[in-house]
Amino acid sequence: RSRTACIPNGGHICANCSDGYHLRSSKCHRTTCTCSNGQAATGTACYSNPGAVCATCNRGYHLNGTSCRANTCTCTGGTAATDEACTSNGLEKCTACHSGYVLRGVSCTPTISNNVSENGTSWRILSRGTSGRSASCSSSCVNSRGCTDADCLGWGLYCAGHSAGQTRHTRVSYAACEAACEADSNCYGFTSHGNGCGSGDNCYMWLAPCSTYAVTGCGRGAYYYTKYKNNMGSADPFPGAIATDHGGRTYHRFWWYTPGKPWPSGKTDVLGDAHGTCQDSDVHCFQRLPAGLIENSARLLAEDSAGNKLEWTFNSGNRVAHAAWLAFTAGTTTNYKVDGATWNPTAITGSFSKQQDTFMYRDQSGIRSLLLDDDGCDCYSTLSMGHAMCGNSCSGSYGNCGITGGVDKLSDGAEKGTQGSGSQCTGPATDYGLTLYYYAEKQLSIKYDGTSAAEAASGFIPYFQSNAESNNFLTDARVGRNCNAWAYVGGLSGTRSCHGGTSDTYRYCYLQPANTPTTFNIEFRFCQAASISDIKIGTPHQGHNARKGKLQYMNSAGNWIDAIDGFSVSQRSFWSRWSHGNTKGWRITQNSASLSSKRWRVYDYETNGNQYISGFDMTYRTTPQALLPTTAIKLKKGSTYATWGGGLQASSSSTAQQWHLRKCSGTGYSTCLGKDSAWTGTQSPIRSGDVVAWVNVNSGRVYDCAGPTCSQQRFPPPNGHWGTPFRIFKVSGSTAAVTGTPVMVGDSVYFYGLHSSSWKPSHIINCDSSRCGGSTSNSISSSTFVLESITPVSQAAQVNSVTMSFNDRGDKTLSASSRYEYASNGYTFTLSGWTHTRNYAKGFLRNQPGTATAVVSGLVPS
Repeated sequence: RSRTACIPNGGHICANCSDGYHLRSSKCHRTTCTCSNGQAATGTACYSNPGAVCATCNRGYHLNGTSCRANTCTCTGGTAATDEACTSNGLEKCTACHSGYVLRGVSCTPTISNNVSENGTSWRILSRGTSGRSASCSSSCVNSRGCTDADCLGWGLYCAGHSAGQTRHTRVSYAACEAACEADSNCYGFTSHGNGCGSGDNCYMWLAPCSTYAVTGCGRGAYYYTKYKNNMGSADPFPGAIATDHGGRTYHRFWWYTPGKPWPSGKTDVLGDAHGTCQDSDVHCFQRLPAGLIENSARLLAEDSAGNKLEWTFNSGNRVAHAAWLAFTAGTTTNYKVDGATWNPTAITGSFSKQQDTFMYRDQSGIRSLLLDDDGCDCYSTLSMGHAMCGNSCSGSYGNCGITGGVDKLSDGAEKGTQGSGSQCTGPATDYGLTLYYYAEKQLSIKYDGTSAAEAASGFIPYFQSNAESNNFLTDARVGRNCNAWAYVGGLSGTRSCHGGTSDTYRYCYLQPANTPTTFNIEFRFCQAASISDIKIGTPHQGHNARKGKLQYMNSAGNWIDAIDGFSVSQRSFWSRWSHGNTKGWRITQNSASLSSKRWRVYDYETNGNQYISGFDMTYRTTPQALLPTTAIKLKKGSTYATWGGGLQASSSSTAQQWHLRKCSGTGYSTCLGKDSAWTGTQSPIRSGDVVAWVNVNSGRVYDCAGPTCSQQRFPPPNGHWGTPFRIFKVSGSTAAVTGTPVMVGDSVYFYGLHSSSWKPSHIINCDSSRCGGSTSNSISSSTFVLESITPVSQAAQVNSVTMSFNDRGDKTLSASSRYEYASNGYTFTLSGWTHTRNYAKGFLRNQPGTATAVVSGLVPS
């Protein structure tokens, strides 16, 4: 204070306060904030006392200024997600679909069911029913009556002759109708067992929309299913159909070239688009595969406009397959070519000519092009995308070197006479179409063969609990850094006995005696969110046939949610060599890829008689996690991590190594500095080119890297703090992804900053062992960080009350000597000494002399 206000001498009298404090009675007191539906700001971020200032929001809410508002999701064609299922405000996310739509992932698309196969050709089912038109079109399908294409799709001309009013029982071959449909671009497909055809009649109806033909005499049909052939290219009337099914797997479209369309202006790389940058409506899309796929479990499905469909499985041990993987994921070129190993596809429809043992992804005539074939020359290729190539150049004998770019069909032989033809063979051109899909999953298989190696298969670390139930066994504390883990939980008190046998014969693990009330679970934990699609559980023989088991996942609140029940099935249907033919195993199939969690379990598994298990196969797919401003991550460089207060250090569980990349809704100096709401109100996923700040989880403050050593400053950044905002860019291969590319957890990124009021791309942020800072001497390649996922730190000290309901155990008789573990809000509840569970008691009871206890572990004094 001024000299006149400083009375008495040496008195504790404040004139103003630092960030995070407020002035009261001439003293600075720490500010205290509150927050509904989220976590209150602390430290310097809590700038108003008392005040409702939120730092982060609970699942289902987003920051709006300084408060948490409920997220609002949208859904075209169905019911939008609400509450915690709506994970981001404004997100297009559906939980159910209206009639005529089907849920695919989180979107409702026009009804498309599984593929059907007929005469060796795959078709997608668009609709089923007993009537193909609305009531207003009940007498005929004539366009003049006001019918729409939607009313009349499924009705049209009989195939033979393509004329109106054909006799109802005209017998037409499948091949003839298929050929007619192929020849007419207005044909959407055709139906079997059409109008008036009796059982067993070989009758097919050819289909076209009402707007194309005025059709008469197409009365009501008894039964039909309408199909649409996948190779129709841009004529597809359902552009939302971006997934395809094969072999029980759903493949996702990521690359396409529409036939008959010119090579896109400005495109110089057939894998030049980062994943997530294309729109479904784009005519062409040259995306790479998404980040986070596992090489040896990923598959590539290709489908051309000539009806060929081929599938490859990537293989890190095959030099040709691995070169293709590097090209499709990281854009890594081959310089010239990679050969010497055969990587043949599986032909689903159509065929290919010769051994596919040579791969090229290199520049040719200004286009970075791709070729998989038998010798590095366009003849006998499968994948040929971009410019024609032969050896280290282009040959007019094997392709048309005058064409800028295009694609070839998948079954290219020594053919001529098309747009891309050379004097001997055909190369890429614009008259063919090509679509690429990907699929990736992984399997954990545990079978008892007397070796411990089986227990730690597939990189999973097993944990066993044999003397107690637990509702939350694979906790952070238990698994530590071994985040991929599985466990048998509950069952037998004492040592679990497992016995091996010869391969695929009698072997088992004894769980517990018959009629024991203990609930037995198989619990799984993943390093990143995953979706379990299939679990097959085996038993020793028919005396112990499986009879019970439900798949559950843990939601963000720590509650187990039912996904789907399992069913009894012949064990030989999944383990074909099992020696006991009448054995019934247990199978659970889960088809919703939108169900994603780090925690899954098979709940309450049981067999007949004494409880046994002979192993399981669990198939799962990890889910790439979008980076949100509230996602806690570690900034990894090599084997070390950016650490608050210094530079790079070895990995630890300290919150000094945990960061939020908080996002600004503005684009630079004037819209991000001194604009608190631009930071606190932004919750949308982060993309390449966004403005972010490194906010340390523990301190709530930021690194300001205006110079070679970062200083520690308040957040949100005030006016003048131009060293705080950075632009983030995803790194793909050795180059930065285009602006707008989604950034995912696990991606490699780099950052550059402002210089005064302007962005300076050469001012790159980097860290060494002693400090972090910004400098023009830093390069992208030496300043790349990996966004590593972490398990959120327990917020135990911030929880004011802990509740746990035990009203979920039914009527069971317990052993008073057993212990039962539950979990809630990160705390463990251990119950011992109890003799029964009863519905009327709403939980546990003891009906004999002695002591029963419930102990809560993990409490921290406040």
